[in-house]
Amino acid sequence: MNIFNRSILAYRVFRSYLSRIRSLLLYYTVESYIIKKQQALNRQLEKKIQGKKLVNVCFFVLDSSIWKYDSLYFLMEKSTQFNPVLLITPYMTFSESERMEKMNATYNYFKNKGYRVIHSYNNKKEQWLDVMSEISPDIIFYTNPYHAINKKEYYIRHLSRILSCYISYGYMMETYRWEYDLLFHNLLWLQFSESEVNHNISKCLMRIGGRNNIVTGYPFYDLFCGRTNYNNVWKNLKNGHKKIIWAPHHSIEYNAISTFFLYADVMLELAEKYKDKLQIAFKPHPLLLQKLYNWPEWGKERADSYYNKWMSLANCQYESGDYVDLFLGSDAMIHDSMSFTVEYIYTLKPVLYLDRKNSVDQRGLLDYNQVGVEAYRSHYHAYDLGGIYDFLNDVVLKGNDPLYMKRNDFFTKHLRPLNGCSVAENIMSILCSYL
Repeated sequence: MNIFNRSILAYRVFRSYLSRIRSLLLYYTVESYIIKKQQALNRQLEKKIQGKKLVNVCFFVLDSSIWKYDSLYFLMEKSTQFNPVLLITPYMTFSESERMEKMNATYNYFKNKGYRVIHSYNNKKEQWLDVMSEISPDIIFYTNPYHAINKKEYYIRHLSRILSCYISYGYMMETYRWEYDLLFHNLLWLQFSESEVNHNISKCLMRIGGRNNIVTGYPFYDLFCGRTNYNNVWKNLKNGHKKIIWAPHHSIEYNAISTFFLYADVMLELAEKYKDKLQIAFKPHPLLLQKLYNWPEWGKERADSYYNKWMSLANCQYESGDYVDLFLGSDAMIHDSMSFTVEYIYTLKPVLYLDRKNSVDQRGLLDYNQVGVEAYRSHYHAYDLGGIYDFLNDVVLKGNDPLYMKRNDFFTKHLRPLNGCSVAENIMSILCSYL
């Protein structure tokens, strides 16, 4: 290596070192100060709502596919203490045109379901809504913790004079610090935890020691509890056809996680092979399409063509939004998704995890928390096409399901909320205790 190359290498190492130092200083000094200041402010704001006859609550919503709070919203609407409304906010990772299309679709979805809903962009005025002056909420419920996804005006830092709450949009199954200790988590007034396992992790990892974290259960429970009826969202329903959901994750940049490229064509071939026995719903993560647009070997034309195939086949369909009815009407699921590892177990139906050899299994054992490990072990697993065939033929079509009791035990142990109440009732009880 010549002197020039050694100098370049040394410079890069030095820059990396400085960047790390800056990050640590930000984490331990600047952010610590912001957190301390916000938690003191939260205590002041808390006193202001005490004794208030009507508390204004605003739910920030990015996408209907991650909305899990029907029961909480409608419980608030029925009460005399709360005045809830939904604000549809932009998904900043999309292009401007895609962003507006997504917002409009999400707005119409909730409007048609009978929610009080507000669009954050005013087309006539060509300006974004000012939350403080135009809604004036006492409490904001966030449905996503990530700064980059949100428009900065709707991020928690810019609305510090409003009490903030958070319920995770997905069941937290891992022990990564960033899942529990973002600046966002530490600024919250209250966050409602899925289980004692997650609560204890919060106490260990959060800079405020989980002081704002309260166990209530995961709201997804309420969408299934006591449900005997559901809307049929499956097209061309035929007697005897088993209904399968294939739900690939968006993490195609991480070969150790995503299996989409391994099975994208295979799943279409399976749909054709089993057309007289199966209906298959393609339920990708909402971010997958955009990533495929930007993937060198795919691009927009190929990605759109692929998605259209799922819409055009007689025994197939594409699903992009709310999936509770899809789950309830299904017979089984195939996936490599984090959230669905827990969420599909609410149905108690058989589920297959698409693994990569020597990667996911290790990750499951090393990085998952107790709930994640037990959920993962409640799945059937496939490491290749043969494993998928075994699941379809033996478990789905023949009905041999030896893991049913393990899923049932998992549900009883981890998914039932506390106090014999719904999750929404638990959250409402906590909020009312502050009033």
